[in-house]
Amino acid sequence: MIMMPFFTTRSNGTCPGIPIVRAIMKQNMGFVILDTQFGEGTTVRLYLPCSA
Repeated sequence: MIMMPFFTTRSNGTCPGIPIVRAIMKQNMGFVILDTQFGEGTTVRLYLPCSA
């Protein structure tokens, strides 16, 4: 799945949430997986590396 970090369904076109989460995860060597099922909703999985 290709994640489009600046996609929004809001009418005013602003949605800082996804880009901010993506930037935080990337900065900390993590990643995000989005799984969307029509009529069911979206599952968001955030993965961060284990700390020593």
